[in-house]
Amino acid sequence: MENTNVRSLVDHRLQVTRRSAATESPSPPSPPKPRLLDQVRQAIRARQYSPREDSGRLRDAVD
Repeated sequence: MENTNVRSLVDHRLQVTRRSAATESPSPPSPPKPRLLDQVRQAIRARQYSPREDSGRLRDAVD
């Protein structure tokens, strides 16, 4: 009697596990967020500042 109960519990657990694994869709990992200085550099370049001003603004951002 006990053996059949254990077997039925194991079967039930396997079915639940298979069902949950089938419904989960793994989402692709998101790319890492750019570092702050890289974000500032991108913003400066998008505004088309000169390279000299680019380095000056980056220096100001660090200080």
